[in-house]
Amino acid sequence: MATEAFKTTFDEPLLAPHHHPPPKDSPSSSFSLGYGLSLGTVVTQLNSFLAVLWPVQVTMVLASIVAVSMRDPDAERSMSRYLYYKDIDESIESTSTKVMEALTNALVIIFFIAIVTFAVVLMYKVNCMGGLQGYLMASSATLLGLVGSVLAEKIVCERLLWHVDAISMTFVMYNFAIVGTLSIFYQKGVSPDVGRAYLVVTSVIMSWQLCQLPSWSTWAILCGLAFWDLFAVLTPCGPLRCLVNLIHSEGRPMPGLLYEAEIKATHKNSPNYTNGSFYTAHNLQAAHGAGVYKAPLYTSQTAPIVYAIPVAGASTNLARQQVVFENQLLEFCRDYNSPHSDHVATVAKQYLHKQQECWQLLYTKYNVSYIRSNRSYPSYAEVFDGTPMPDLDTQEKETIKLGLGDFIFYSVLVARAAMTSFGAFIACFLCVIVVRCRGFMF
Repeated sequence: MATEAFKTTFDEPLLAPHHHPPPKDSPSSSFSLGYGLSLGTVVTQLNSFLAVLWPVQVTMVLASIVAVSMRDPDAERSMSRYLYYKDIDESIESTSTKVMEALTNALVIIFFIAIVTFAVVLMYKVNCMGGLQGYLMASSATLLGLVGSVLAEKIVCERLLWHVDAISMTFVMYNFAIVGTLSIFYQKGVSPDVGRAYLVVTSVIMSWQLCQLPSWSTWAILCGLAFWDLFAVLTPCGPLRCLVNLIHSEGRPMPGLLYEAEIKATHKNSPNYTNGSFYTAHNLQAAHGAGVYKAPLYTSQTAPIVYAIPVAGASTNLARQQVVFENQLLEFCRDYNSPHSDHVATVAKQYLHKQQECWQLLYTKYNVSYIRSNRSYPSYAEVFDGTPMPDLDTQEKETIKLGLGDFIFYSVLVARAAMTSFGAFIACFLCVIVVRCRGFMF
């Protein structure tokens, strides 16, 4: 009986080779926005953008305030020791000479950054995770403990005019560094928000330290880092691209290098969509007399679109699993232009305990051999190669990841502009927001 219902529901010619447009009554066409964009795509990218908007903004503002108000001549002299040309700002040389000297300093810095990046990729590839984690933890603890102590001393003693003895300061900063390192790398028994806060603090401290470099060298380093980032991410031999591919293929996490922002419910609730119409949670409860269960349509690095679906007894695990399964089938039908998406509820109910068989039938009928990573339904390997199907309980957590280097780069850029003038700060701040928005949308 279930097999007959399945064949009836999906009894249609294969549409992929001809790519027929979906029928007018399908949800995908009803919510097309033109220009090759659908409502789902726009909302997905908007959710991702909003998830990282606030931490990026907070980091840039804090870094700018600290850089402007905590100028340290001793730190500037100390940072100049790492440069080949040390006194470019005070030099009486011509502008072209200063540019060449600043670019030389930038090339030296980026050369060492490249060496460290390739070393990290190599250690990850050969599965030297103990050494890699130890290096990252030592670097984070040093930054939070030592450099953070210098910054904390200036804030507490010079700005707030508090009298703090060396023993108390050492005790506080030691615990601050230990808690920060554990919350970033261990991540057990500590709220994720604590780890995210420490990553923001790490970015602010690192940005303040880099802003102590001479102005010419700082701008040259920022320009050089922009080109280095393009090479490292976009080229086939780029180390960051290789690292991302390795992380995706091998699944070993890299805490401390990525800021993982959780998609909050406030980014997903309004408006709610189900069966081709928009409803509020209040209207759904009034109409159906049941709770509203929010099931993610996408689970990936990008943010999901969340559909508010009324489910009688949504608190039960079985009903929740059926809702998630229905959404997976709906997404599959939209992706493969099926005109029978209104029948997936029946199929989901009949195949709830035989999902592997259902996906095998679907993938065989539609000649599916590859599934994009941002799809909620299982991959080809999970369906046919015996790989365990993902747990439905894990599909409700939606996050978006952003490299910590991006936080530091944006913070140094905006902070250095703030050290010039308030107008430059506003201009750079808005430019970063626009660039991030464009990056998520396109």
